[in-house]
Amino acid sequence: MCALAQYLADEFKRSGAFDALRKDLLASFQASDSHARFQNRINEILSDKFEQDEKLGTWGRDAVQAELMREIERFPVFQRVSTDIHTTFLKDEALLKRLDAGLKKITDAAAGATSNGKGKKRGHPDEDDHHGRKTVRVKVEDERRPSASRRLGGPR
Repeated sequence: MCALAQYLADEFKRSGAFDALRKDLLASFQASDSHARFQNRINEILSDKFEQDEKLGTWGRDAVQAELMREIERFPVFQRVSTDIHTTFLKDEALLKRLDAGLKKITDAAAGATSNGKGKKRGHPDEDDHHGRKTVRVKVEDERRPSASRRLGGPR
């Protein structure tokens, strides 16, 4: 992962915005028809498996769990949920606005730290992105590698 992407991901997590979005997405999914369909399909698969294989009741807990997971994975249950999440929840305009606001807060803080002399991060306003939203680029200098002038004995 590039330094900028890693920086943004780390700051997004540190700020608590990642957890808030994760909780919102989970709550939205749990309140949706997609979640009800998912639960019903899982219950159908498990009920059918228990009806077909009476010996499951004599197996150990770990063995039963492994067998049930293998049975569930034979069906595209998780792929359907993933598709629903990508097509419904991750394209929600309110979610995208919260995501943009969280990233803007991070990049603005990085730009402010540089202008206050507190760090080596610089925020640069950018043009509209392909969704028509304003974006901010942040340049993160790798402090482990000295600049060319430092390597050549120039001023620090």
